Amino acid sequence: FFALLIIRLFVVAGGNTFIYLISGDKEPKTSYLGKASVFAVMGYFGFRLLQFILVMMNVESQNLASFYTVVDRLGLMTEGVLVVSIFEKTGMFLKALKTARRKIKP
Repeated sequence: FFALLIIRLFVVAGGNTFIYLISGDKEPKTSYLGKASVFAVMGYFGFRLLQFILVMMNVESQNLASFYTVVDRLGLMTEGVLVVSIFEKTGMFLKALKTARRKIKP
C-alpha cells in the first residue's frame, strides 16, 4: 500500500514538474479519479485509525470481526483505485508531453 502511494506521488509530482519544465504550464492537471483516489486513501486511513483505537481499547465483539474484514476489503479497493489512478496520471503525462512537443517543434 505504501509503495503504491509513493509511486503515485512520484508520477504526479515528477510528471507535473517535467511538463512545467518543457512547456511552462504551471497549472497541474487534475481528474475526478485523482480526487477519488485521495478521498479513498483518506477514508481508508480513517477506518484504520478507528480499528487501531478499538484494538488499543481491547474492545471485542462479533460485530468487530466483520468490521475488521470490511476495513481489509476497503484497503484492497483503495489499492485498486490507486493503481488505476497511477495509469491515468501516466496517460495524462504522456498526452501532455506530446502536446508540449508539438508546441516546441516548428
